[in-house]
Amino acid sequence: MRRFAFIRLVAVLSCFVAGGLLAGVAAAGGKINIAQKAAVAVENIAVAGEVQLSPEVEPQVVITLVGDVLLADRVGDAIAAYGADYPWRDTARLLGHADVTIANLECTVSERGEPIPEKQYTFRAAPESIRGAVNAGVDILTLANNHVMDYGPAAFLDTLRVIKEKKLLYAGAGLNEEEAYGPVLLERNGFKIAVLAFSKVVPRTDWIAGKSRPGVASGHNSKLMLESVRQAAERADITIVSMHWGQETADYPRQEEINLAHRLVDAGADVVVGHHPHVMQGLELYNNKLIAYSLGNFIFTSSSQKAREGSIMQIVFDSGGGFTARIIPTYINSAATTVLRGEERKRVLSRVKGLSAGFGTSVQENGVISLKRESGGQ
Repeated sequence: MRRFAFIRLVAVLSCFVAGGLLAGVAAAGGKINIAQKAAVAVENIAVAGEVQLSPEVEPQVVITLVGDVLLADRVGDAIAAYGADYPWRDTARLLGHADVTIANLECTVSERGEPIPEKQYTFRAAPESIRGAVNAGVDILTLANNHVMDYGPAAFLDTLRVIKEKKLLYAGAGLNEEEAYGPVLLERNGFKIAVLAFSKVVPRTDWIAGKSRPGVASGHNSKLMLESVRQAAERADITIVSMHWGQETADYPRQEEINLAHRLVDAGADVVVGHHPHVMQGLELYNNKLIAYSLGNFIFTSSSQKAREGSIMQIVFDSGGGFTARIIPTYINSAATTVLRGEERKRVLSRVKGLSAGFGTSVQENGVISLKRESGGQ
């Protein structure tokens, strides 16, 4: 198993310097310089909209994650009027810069099917809408959620086909159980990366993938889910698990989500990222691994200001075992997502800082995530 000795943020945290950069120490060897360089790389990615990397950074990989993406409903109307790139126009440069960008697709993509009768909300996007995700630099769409089969099996199969045709990858759903529960495996800059996705929100049991039945990967099958994570972690340097879970509009995860996140990390996940609450929740560093309980909506339809606020999470992993992560606040306005700046950016980061405080996690003014210093200082 070619695993990293990931940066041990618990063991040592240096003071934040000149802009609040985070420096950590790898467990094996204490490679402070590598972690500092990773932090510099993150800082350079997002400041003032710039996305260049520091030329001094060691071999590294930049992974970007966002929350719920809806390409139907009022977003679909905007796409029909202004084109597939419209919702992504202010974030495409940032997303496209990453080596891997992952988003949760919260709809089916097809021109076929009928809405599931018993569901309050059903979403179906036009196949052409996926082109916007491609042009924005998205690499992987996670499909383990409660909307990907809103228009029945035929539309679901169309969704898989369209994603493949657009040269994107998908996780958390498939033609059968093996594909749905299995990881997306890819290699970037010499790093082997595994991405898995599971949903704790499954409207009907016939949505769950079976031995020969198309569907989604259920988060209720703990044995299969955790074993899938363990096996993926044995094959990868970085293992990312996407979870559709939680209570809608809740500011804090329930204890069951916290417990499950910890079990996923114990099984081998390096990053656990959540969605479905449609609002941002706190961040946790558990056993030196990163948990984002909900990144909020990224591209969606909502009349609530809180639900329009979301985030981009960028993580820089380096070859010495270091990683640095930051949150970049976003806002949905007229079906297009913008990167927040100025006072609004500070306000949202302050809110995320408050939501994360109970986990012992600090969110700095530049969005960098760290553990609180034991002295109680920030």
